[in-house]
Amino acid sequence: MRYQGTDIDGPCTDPDGLGVRGIDLNELIGSKSFLECFFLAMYSKFPSEKQLSELNRFFNDGFRSIDREDPLFRIIAEVARSEDESLNGLIAGLAIDRKEEIKRLTPPDLGDIAVSENALSGFYFMSILPIISGAAALYPKGKDLAPILGRLAEAQQLEGNYADRIACFFRGRPFDTPGERRLMESLLVAFCAGFGYLTPSIMTPRISIGSGVSVGIAIIAGCTTAGPWHLGTSKDVMAMFRQIQQERNGQPLEAYVDGFLKERFAGGRKLLGFGHPFFKKDPRVRRLVQIIGEEGFHHEIIEVFTVLSAAVAEMKNIYPNLETGHGAIMLSMGFDIPFFGPSIALIGRSAGMVAHMEERLSKPAFGVKNNVARNFFDKVPMEWL
Repeated sequence: MRYQGTDIDGPCTDPDGLGVRGIDLNELIGSKSFLECFFLAMYSKFPSEKQLSELNRFFNDGFRSIDREDPLFRIIAEVARSEDESLNGLIAGLAIDRKEEIKRLTPPDLGDIAVSENALSGFYFMSILPIISGAAALYPKGKDLAPILGRLAEAQQLEGNYADRIACFFRGRPFDTPGERRLMESLLVAFCAGFGYLTPSIMTPRISIGSGVSVGIAIIAGCTTAGPWHLGTSKDVMAMFRQIQQERNGQPLEAYVDGFLKERFAGGRKLLGFGHPFFKKDPRVRRLVQIIGEEGFHHEIIEVFTVLSAAVAEMKNIYPNLETGHGAIMLSMGFDIPFFGPSIALIGRSAGMVAHMEERLSKPAFGVKNNVARNFFDKVPMEWL
């Protein structure tokens, strides 16, 4: 793993990959749960059975702490009238102060690990992020809060883990098979690691928490980076898959995709979800495809993803990144609202946000001490930001 000013996560080049605390991310995808990987990012080790049980318990308690009268639903309903309705709704929902809710919860007992006040806040915001992002995605579709509140009640009553509640709240029903649960956990884990503090959704919360803002505000900073070129790509990818599925009108898929791509590339336009700033081939996609095969998972959207990926590789010698595989899996499991894609990406990435914020708080407020800043400030490249 290449050092990026942090031992939490980073890239490697032989072979291409990403790591969490020095462990290849692809070894974690499909074999460890999201909360296990979050614990690893936070504390440099996997949790014991008791620690994992306590973390699960706290996340479940946090999820159940939101009732139907919570102001976030009214706020999201108001903000959802704006142009970028779902992302704005998510950010507005996160802006509510949650100190009182956190005080009412019993902190997780992690044994020899002392949970800091900021880490506890991070745990809590992670526990309710599925509710906030799910409500922000669901509200614009029906413009009615009643079905959303009904789904929330069902998800809160469910005897399951973090991923189970996401499925129940987002799509209105639990996972149909253990394979679906494994795929969802795999997606969340796949978004856990990035390029150290260089990743936009990690850099911004690190900078924010270093200025002394609250954990909730710092998480908002990370969520604001979910645009079409980072963490928000799956929204457009899912819409593209739907377009291909609906418009080919019985035409053989390979022939339709060939024409679709030629038209798309004719004007020199790029195809969102393909190519990566660091990898020639995103290793996380390879691992997700492997898990799809292991689970015997079949769906028309997966076929579209496979054919489209092969055609783009042949035409342009570029390959799908995580957002494309992520979008295909989401649609194939019935998560059919495009903003569900960025929602899952942000939920997965929140693990890195909280771990990086905890690390950042141990450093000087500006990031470096006075003498270092004075000696090296002029050596920062202009292209850095």
